[in-house]
Amino acid sequence: MIKTLFTFDNPPISSAETASKSHVLLCRECGLEFEATHGGRRYCSEICRKANWSRQVQAWKAAHTTARIEFATCRHCLRVFEVPPRAAGRLPKWCSPSCKQAFLHPPAAPREPDMIDQLFADGDE
Repeated sequence: MIKTLFTFDNPPISSAETASKSHVLLCRECGLEFEATHGGRRYCSEICRKANWSRQVQAWKAAHTTARIEFATCRHCLRVFEVPPRAAGRLPKWCSPSCKQAFLHPPAAPREPDMIDQLFADGDE
């Protein structure tokens, strides 16, 4: 069965009837009384609603953040180093920016002398 929101049997509600249906409630944040014209209102203002939301978020973060100390091993120098606690993400791979650069850009290997080097070396003598 489909329910409809509007029926033609009942006349529309006037603003005077709406005002009589308001309820006096206590704000959950500051404790002041306010008139709620519709159900579901818990706060007297947007400021109180945002303050309550902010407090709830801070409480959740405090309850779910662990201050554990983690350790990682540097890929370049193999030193074990302490990683500061953080909310999410992977552990770092290097202990410092200089180790990262040394790992990613190793010094060039000495090159073997080729034919041209030998020709120029022979010409100097």
